[in-house]
Amino acid sequence: MLNWGNLKLDPNACEVKWQEKLLKLTAKKYSLLELLLRNPKRIYSSSDRLSQC
Repeated sequence: MLNWGNLKLDPNACEVKWQEKLLKLTAKKYSLLELLLRNPKRIYSSSDRLSQC
């Protein structure tokens, strides 16, 4: 489980919740969110982010 405040991402279930409310994300948005939550101290450029997704 990856957490950031009230935001929770469960990689096993591929679910994202905000304040316990299930969010529907596209695959690209989900991938980007997971990338950012897994690497909170890393700074990405726009081109870095696009190549990661």
